[in-house]
Amino acid sequence: MGSAEENAKNTVASHPDNSELTAVKQAIFIEEERSKLNKQKNRNSHIELQIANEQRKAAEANRRAAEANAKALSKEASARKESSDGVWNSRLDRVLRWLKLAFLLVLLFATTIAAALGLYYLYRMVTEEPIIKTVTETVTETIEKEIIPEECTQVRRNGKVYVSCDGVTVQGAPTIAESGLDEIPELISE
Repeated sequence: MGSAEENAKNTVASHPDNSELTAVKQAIFIEEERSKLNKQKNRNSHIELQIANEQRKAAEANRRAAEANAKALSKEASARKESSDGVWNSRLDRVLRWLKLAFLLVLLFATTIAAALGLYYLYRMVTEEPIIKTVTETVTETIEKEIIPEECTQVRRNGKVYVSCDGVTVQGAPTIAESGLDEIPELISE
């Protein structure tokens, strides 16, 4: 880089008349050097990016390998524990299997009995005569009713009867018969 600048200075010193030409040549030379430097910087930055990417990939691969090793160690430890507890687990598993089988058999037996009883009940409903017999009997009962003439009005409040017939009023008896009046038409005539 220094030799190119010296060549440019020597060229300027040898031709004093061509100062503009030498200034342009020197500017072109400087621009070319700058572009070379920029290209070199771009190459260097590209190389640095590649190195950083490779380092990142290596770190990721190391992390994955560490995770795989940890999983393998965990599986190995659990396999060791299971093999040491295998006798206990196998006995417990056998007992649980027998209990499950017994429960399923009881459930199957109960379901079969319920289905058989249901079918028997259905058979009896379809084939047998109904148990209910028809009863024909005449019932005679005397019912007492109090008849209030159309001229009278009757109001029931709180379980008591209030009757008003042309101004004559029966106050608060549970029924007309208990009010002490035997015949309502007599009230009308009063």
